Amino acid sequence: MDLFVGSENTHQKTLSVSDQQVWTRNKYTTKVSESYTSYSGTHSVNAFFYIMEAPHYNIIGSGAMKNGILDFTVSANITGNALLGWEYFKEFFSNWEDVQINGQTTSNSAMGNMLLLDAYTQGGSTGGMMDRQKITGNGPVLSCETILYFYVNQDCTITGTPGTGVSDGNYYYMTENYLNLSLKEGWNLVCRKEAYSTDILGYATISMEIKEKIEDPDSFKWVIEEGFRL
Repeated sequence: MDLFVGSENTHQKTLSVSDQQVWTRNKYTTKVSESYTSYSGTHSVNAFFYIMEAPHYNIIGSGAMKNGILDFTVSANITGNALLGWEYFKEFFSNWEDVQINGQTTSNSAMGNMLLLDAYTQGGSTGGMMDRQKITGNGPVLSCETILYFYVNQDCTITGTPGTGVSDGNYYYMTENYLNLSLKEGWNLVCRKEAYSTDILGYATISMEIKEKIEDPDSFKWVIEEGFRL
C-alpha cells in the first residue's frame, strides 16, 4: 500500500511504499492508452537525495523490486546534511522567475530536497531511475504529469512568476501559472505537469504547473527508465 494515496496533498515525516506494480514506457505505440507496459525485473532499490558535496548523493532509504513489484522505506531521521539550502533547493523551481521562499529571495533556515529512486542490480548495469507519472491527451497535445516527493525541514511557502526559456534538452518552455506552493514540515506530494503541443511554427511548446492537489492519485504509475542511471 502506498501511504500517499488520497485526493489531497498528504504531509508526513516518514515515507513507506509497498506492493506497487512497476511499468516502463512503451516506445512503439502511437496510442496514449498503450503508453506503458508492465515491468517484471528484480532489483535492489535506493532512495536518495542529490547533494552538493561529493559523492553528491545521500542515501535516505532502501527497498527492493521483485518481479516488478516495488517496496521501499525512507528513514524517518533526515538530517540537515541531506537537505539543500535555499540557494540550491530553489533550482527545482527554476522554470519560474523571481522565485522566493517565505517572501524572501534568500533564507537561512528553510531547507529541502526531492526524492530520487534508483533500481539497480548489484555488480551489473541493468535497472534505471524511477518516478511516478501518467500520460494523458490525444491528437497534437499530450501531457505528462509526475508526482514529486519533496521533504522540507519546516513549513514554508514558495512563490514565483511565470517564465519562459530553453531547457537543457533544447526545447522551448513556458510556465503558465504563478507558483504558490505551501509545503509543510516533512514529506509533501507535488504534481508537476508538462503539456506538449506543436504550434503553427512547428516549435514544441511546454506548459508547466506545480499543484498541491492531486486528483485520482491511483492513476499514476511507478515507471522505470531502463538504462538511465545517475
